[in-house]
Amino acid sequence: MSGVGKYTELLKDLGKHKVSSGSCIYINKLDDVDLKLLKKLVKESYNSFKEKTKNSF
Repeated sequence: MSGVGKYTELLKDLGKHKVSSGSCIYINKLDDVDLKLLKKLVKESYNSFKEKTKNSF
């Protein structure tokens, strides 16, 4: 991820997690978070990264 700032809406409903000062999201147990939201977060982050780097490779 390039940062979590653009995902604040998803993160507020994710469940029990911590965010580093960079782009890491720490989850102790998957049972502590909404897996559908986590999946959406990963997809959106991946698509954003893919779009930013599509001409880089």
